[in-house]
Amino acid sequence: MDYRDKIDPELRKTARQMPFNRQIIKMGNIFQAAALRLMKIPGDVSAQIIETEGYQQLKYKTEIFTPADATGLMPALLYIHGGAFCYKAATYHKKLACIYAAKAKCKVFFPDYHLAPKYPYPAAVEDIRA
Repeated sequence: MDYRDKIDPELRKTARQMPFNRQIIKMGNIFQAAALRLMKIPGDVSAQIIETEGYQQLKYKTEIFTPADATGLMPALLYIHGGAFCYKAATYHKKLACIYAAKAKCKVFFPDYHLAPKYPYPAAVEDIRA
């Protein structure tokens, strides 16, 4: 399916400059997934992974970062990384999520939503809503 005609006219020029090549995305996501698994969580933050049903009842994982010394109720932050809904989160995004949890004393929800082009819009948005 061709989605070019669905891009807002003001964004078409920028969209043409995006490296949207299925093989580049696939290779980039393989690297990103490995890097994310290898990243160590700072000692002042604890992490847990939950599984949620999102787009078309497909399951996806969300990592939750909490200050290690947390007790009781606390605010929450939903961190949706920048990746044009095509690329996995970078280790930098995960690091920022951990920093936010530690410094802001809040829980940070870091969803690993379904990515385009395999799961086109609205898959990622529906996952995030879930």
